[in-house]
Amino acid sequence: MVTFGGTALPNVLTIQMTDAHKEVEKAVPNRSIAHRMNEAELGRTIQVSGEIRETTIDAVASDIETIRSLNDGTARTLDLQDGTATFYALLTDPAYTLSTDGWYEAALFSNAGRFTVPYTVTFLQTSEAFGHWNVDLIWDYFGWA
Repeated sequence: MVTFGGTALPNVLTIQMTDAHKEVEKAVPNRSIAHRMNEAELGRTIQVSGEIRETTIDAVASDIETIRSLNDGTARTLDLQDGTATFYALLTDPAYTLSTDGWYEAALFSNAGRFTVPYTVTFLQTSEAFGHWNVDLIWDYFGWA
């Protein structure tokens, strides 16, 4: 079970993690190879896919709204519950697939009489120091004011 800010994500099926880096490349005169260095670690990007499985359409709508409400620019604790340490992250790009063709048909009415809606969310690891992406807070933190 994956939790984000104390809210459990429903029926997680896959978790994909990548680490991002910012690299600097400078051409060196009279050399065939440029000078390259890793300038910064940007943190992990985690894509979580799963299914919302509920017995009523209202419950599906409630689960979708819960996921959408977590996409508010606030960093929260992400716990993948896979043995790794928890960390702060931002939820971005929540996506889900609703089929308007035959919502009541057997194709969507699967898993022992449940409505099934696939979803995907992306998490961006962030520093706990910022909490919320507030420009004034960042400027104050670095003394740029």
